[in-house]
Amino acid sequence: MKNVGVIGLGDMGSGIALNLIKNGFKVFGSDLLPARQEAFKKMGGSLETSIANLGKKCDAVFVMVMNGDQAKSIIFDKDGLAKNMSLGSTIILSATIKPSEAEEIGQSIKDTGVKFIDTPVSGGFPGAQSGSLTLMASATEDVMDENRDILEAIAFGGILLMILYMMKQTGSFINALPILSLYVFAGYRLMPALQQIYVSFTQLTYVGPAIDKLYDDLNKLKPLNINSKVDSFIYNKKISLKNIYYNYPNSKRMALKNIDLSIPVKSTVGLVGATGGGKTTMVDIILGLLDPSKGTLEVDEQIISKKNVRSWQSTIGYVPQHIYLSDDTIAANIAFGVDSKEIDQNAIEFASKTANLHDFVSQELPQKYQTIVGERGARLSGGQRQRIGIARALYHSPQTLILDEATSALDNQTEQVIMKAINKLSKEITIIIIAHRLSTLKKCDQIFLLEKGEIKKAGTFEEVINTYEKFN
Repeated sequence: MKNVGVIGLGDMGSGIALNLIKNGFKVFGSDLLPARQEAFKKMGGSLETSIANLGKKCDAVFVMVMNGDQAKSIIFDKDGLAKNMSLGSTIILSATIKPSEAEEIGQSIKDTGVKFIDTPVSGGFPGAQSGSLTLMASATEDVMDENRDILEAIAFGGILLMILYMMKQTGSFINALPILSLYVFAGYRLMPALQQIYVSFTQLTYVGPAIDKLYDDLNKLKPLNINSKVDSFIYNKKISLKNIYYNYPNSKRMALKNIDLSIPVKSTVGLVGATGGGKTTMVDIILGLLDPSKGTLEVDEQIISKKNVRSWQSTIGYVPQHIYLSDDTIAANIAFGVDSKEIDQNAIEFASKTANLHDFVSQELPQKYQTIVGERGARLSGGQRQRIGIARALYHSPQTLILDEATSALDNQTEQVIMKAINKLSKEITIIIIAHRLSTLKKCDQIFLLEKGEIKKAGTFEEVINTYEKFN
């Protein structure tokens, strides 16, 4: 085996790719983010934008995605892996999906003549996190079996060379036999140990990039004064992005171009557009996580800079698409990061009522807010986890609430319940919503449609849907 593919070049995907490259494999990678693409090329990988072409070139492909829909699209679409990989090749899947769904995907893959390995690295299901690193390292090890065969060939080849050498030195095979027997026996007993060393080396090589990155991040941390208080930041007029441009490091393509918009206080705004259009990048700039290459973020005409960004961030509640829940109580997960002795139960219940979570907790859970949710919320449904995420964002009474595709992985009924909870907040705080479904944005005061980093259309729901066909 010579060619291996990795789809999804996040931290884990990059670690696998680097491991394979170091072990002499030709690695083809695919990812939508320019920054990840550049990093992958720097480590020696070959970028492939077409999933079909990647499948045709590779003997094994690691699919590192967030949910079952993404996995099915990559694997089973017309230009997907299953229809383009050769018989006997392998797909290794790592996705946030239930075991039953993974089993269904695996059986469909096997029906095409392609081998399947499931490695449930994440996702909040029982046992999904436990041993995940070992599972993925094991899958990588399976792909690298050819190198282990080489190790065995070298060992036995060395024994054959030794036999020839000893026969030449002693003049006959019989005279060399006692010494040869000793070496053969020793080699036979050492082979399991050598194989174990190889396995350990593979695992160390795999986790190395992640450990290096963690070490660098820890070294860059500055001492935190837990008693220090962030200055309050109150705004009464609008959030403004003025002439914003942004491009990711080592990328020639501008992620955002000439963005000019204003978001009035206590209004609800929607950001829509195709994947890669710049929605999340714009929100990252509003959050103060990215500094624009050009232009300014202003709140009530005050420029947000490094001096006041922490104060600005303290006014924001953020709800991502996938909510991280620790194996702790519901109360601790809502007041995430707050010491258990300092949790405000009244604030917990107020945020939960606003997020349409309180009735479920108080009526259906015997231990109420002291119920343990399990690793990544394994004991809860997707909608319940998402509502905890919304309650967490509301716990500190933010002035601005940002939802980054927070309902995209949910079914329509669950989404309606969550949007009903969010719509209750309308006219009380500023709400910014990134979404793909039109139903999510119907009650927005204004919608901005982004395409290739530019605002192509701005207006009400009716104005945008009626005048721009791609949105419809």
